[in-house]
Amino acid sequence: MLLGFPVVIHTDHKNLLFPRETSLRVQRWKLLLEEYRLEVVYIPGSQNIGADAFSRLRYDFVKQASEEELCAVEEEEVAIDGAVVKKHQMDDATCKIIIEQLEKKQADPDYALRPALGVVLLHHRSRIMVPESLCADLVEMYHSYLLHPGADKQYHTMSFFWWPVMEKDVTDFVKAYNDCKRAKRRGGKQNYGHLPPTPVSNTDRPFDVVHVDLLGPMSGDCYCLTAIEQQFRWLGVIIQRGKTPRVYGDEFQLLLKSMAIKDKPITAKNPQANAICERVHLELMNILRVRPDLHDQLETALDYAAYAIRASYHSILRASPAQLLFGEDMLTRQLHFANWNYLSKQRFMAILQDNDRENLRRVQHFYREGDTVMLRIPARERKKTDPVAKGPFVIKTVFDNGTVLLDTGATEYRTNIRRLVVQKASLRCDRARRSEWAVNGTAQEDALDVRQDQGVERAPDQDFELNMTADGGTGLGEVQGTRTYTTDLGTGGKPTLLPVDESWRAKRRPDKTDQDTVQENHPPSAGPKAARC
Repeated sequence: MLLGFPVVIHTDHKNLLFPRETSLRVQRWKLLLEEYRLEVVYIPGSQNIGADAFSRLRYDFVKQASEEELCAVEEEEVAIDGAVVKKHQMDDATCKIIIEQLEKKQADPDYALRPALGVVLLHHRSRIMVPESLCADLVEMYHSYLLHPGADKQYHTMSFFWWPVMEKDVTDFVKAYNDCKRAKRRGGKQNYGHLPPTPVSNTDRPFDVVHVDLLGPMSGDCYCLTAIEQQFRWLGVIIQRGKTPRVYGDEFQLLLKSMAIKDKPITAKNPQANAICERVHLELMNILRVRPDLHDQLETALDYAAYAIRASYHSILRASPAQLLFGEDMLTRQLHFANWNYLSKQRFMAILQDNDRENLRRVQHFYREGDTVMLRIPARERKKTDPVAKGPFVIKTVFDNGTVLLDTGATEYRTNIRRLVVQKASLRCDRARRSEWAVNGTAQEDALDVRQDQGVERAPDQDFELNMTADGGTGLGEVQGTRTYTTDLGTGGKPTLLPVDESWRAKRRPDKTDQDTVQENHPPSAGPKAARC
């Protein structure tokens, strides 16, 4: 409110008029207030009566609030209250029809009026039937009162209630709740989007690409600087001592510049980008652990470990690094002739196999511009009780190397899809998008939803869209999962709508013998802004 308007500050603190002689704390205050149009005017303390009066006021912080204070209390409608459920049942058209049929003793035997929650409510078998107008409030109340349980736990806790597609509604609501995504760590397949394979370098010249990384601290302030050549996997290792490693220091950068070496730094949040070093570090530490007698002689132990790696067989190279680099074995001095075409093919096949193995633990997903995602916070940057993700953020650009550009508000942030958490549609939005008609047939008994006022019998909302084509076929829209559904298409590219009659109550399962079963099991068509990640 004060930004952009002139503000005059009257103070008896004369040091504020001399910024060069103020303390660092006062200078920090001054920097924070410089964006406002402030003018500091000094007045003696004897004339600064108003400020002195407020600063000398006594306030008892220990005194408790009086119990006689009056507060405005507003009664809140609780979705689990029996009177609230009964009111919504009486206002719902479907429930009213069933209650009328029960009074005439013509209703389905699965429905009955029984006492529950202090009133007489409509039941489906042994569970209270919940009208559509109360479903979202009931799910939200349970999720809030039970402090954000999982979908399966909340669904079974709500087993006293029933409505069509209840399990799907509870699952969609829990998956779409942002607070749960920020605060909870979940197991199972929570990584969305397949990763692209690492591009293979076209160069065959040795030492064109060298991977450099730090290993440690080994003991105290001791680090190991490793350098690995990409073609031959030749390892070089030296020891660096000091509290701060100097890989990205000025001396190292000056060395690269003097030798015309182009550096490509990676972030610590995505160590897979330097996977060659990480794999060698694992093998290097395994070798050091089997020689505990050399732990006091770290340099000697590293020399032995580096020699063992250089002289040992490499599964991808089909030879040892020394055999490829020098053309002979380091132990027997036997000559070795390498088939470089075969090695290039073998390296490419290994990359594809590693990529497929990684994608087996991930869910296929296609990120698009405009999607809303959460960003995981690395464990080293948060405490045990801190949220595990932040956001949501909007994707601005999708790149073909498995990264996306996020709009974080003031800045843009490019990150790997490994750190993303996919957002789901909320329960309320899902119900708002429900179609007013659906194709004939469902695969489950509880998926039948009748609306007398619309005059059609419809199935609950599916996870995909069914677009009718002019020739009477089906145009499959975006698919979020694999699902089998049935359809009975009429002429002119329109589905056959069934008028509501009383026979639906006696029909336990629809007859699907004369219907066409369609299986959806393919990804969506990639548009101009879609990328396979």
